[in-house]
Amino acid sequence: MTKDPFRIRDHVAEFDDIVAEIVRLSAEVRLRLPMVADIAYGPDATETVDLFFPQGKRDRLPVHMFIHGGYWRMFSKRDYSCVAD
Repeated sequence: MTKDPFRIRDHVAEFDDIVAEIVRLSAEVRLRLPMVADIAYGPDATETVDLFFPQGKRDRLPVHMFIHGGYWRMFSKRDYSCVAD
């Protein structure tokens, strides 16, 4: 049987450690940065986005939008909150 090329766990030895660190950092960011969570963009409960703000002055700042696209197998938007930092 061949390995599934989309099952990253089969190809990265430290996968569980990396995932744990990403989830830890994301939880930390969610506590530290100002944010508005779960803004609906569709009718389904899973169709939400979180909006993070930088500390301090917020006037005339660019917007950075992170979209995890492609082959969803695991994680949620909460697990990638670390990219807001």
